[in-house]
Amino acid sequence: GSIKGGKAMYRIAVCDDEDVFIKSMGKVVRTFFRESGREAKVTEYSDGKQLKRDILAGGMFHIVILDIEMPDISGMQLASVIKSRCRDAVLIFATAHERYAVSAYELSVFRYVLKGRLEEMLTRALAAAVQNLDIEEEKFYIIEKPDCVRRILQKDILYVYRSEKNAVIVTRDERIKVRKPLKDVYEALHEPQFFFADRGYI
Repeated sequence: GSIKGGKAMYRIAVCDDEDVFIKSMGKVVRTFFRESGREAKVTEYSDGKQLKRDILAGGMFHIVILDIEMPDISGMQLASVIKSRCRDAVLIFATAHERYAVSAYELSVFRYVLKGRLEEMLTRALAAAVQNLDIEEEKFYIIEKPDCVRRILQKDILYVYRSEKNAVIVTRDERIKVRKPLKDVYEALHEPQFFFADRGYI
C-alpha cells in the first residue's frame, strides 16, 4: 500500500521464457507507469520456477504478466500458485494464441494479451488493472488502543462477529477483539462488500 507522504508503489512481475518478450513487455510496462505518473518496481523472470519460488517465499506482486507457454511450468499452473498467495494480484496472460482465452477466464485471470499486438493490448490491460487495484486508496479499519493504533486492511477482513460486549474481527491470520458494538464496526467499514448476514455477523 502507500506510505505516508510517498507514492504508492506498484510491484509487477513479468515472466516469459523468451528474452525478446521479457524485454518488450518490460518496456511497455515501464513506459505505461512512467507516463501515468505512478511508481512501479518491475521484476523480470525468464524462468517460471524462479517466480514460483519467490511467490512461495512471500514475494508480493500487484500485477503479474505471464507467458502461457513455458517449458518448465505453464502459465496456468503458475497462475493458481500466485492466486493462492497473492489473491488480489491482477494476472495478465501474454500469448501468441487466442485459443487460451477460455481457460484463462476460468482462473479469474484479469485478461490476456496477444503477443502480436503487445503494445496496444498490454497498455490497455495495465490501465484497467491499475483502476481495479487502486492501491493509492487502500482502506483500513483503525483500532485505537491505549498503547497503539492498529490499521487492518479492510480487504483482509473475512468477517466480524459479536462476542459478549466485543466485536471480533477475523482476518486470514488472526482474530482481533474490539470493545465496540457490531453496529459501530459496520459503520466504520466503508467497503460495499460488507453486509449483515444476521444480527451477530458482518
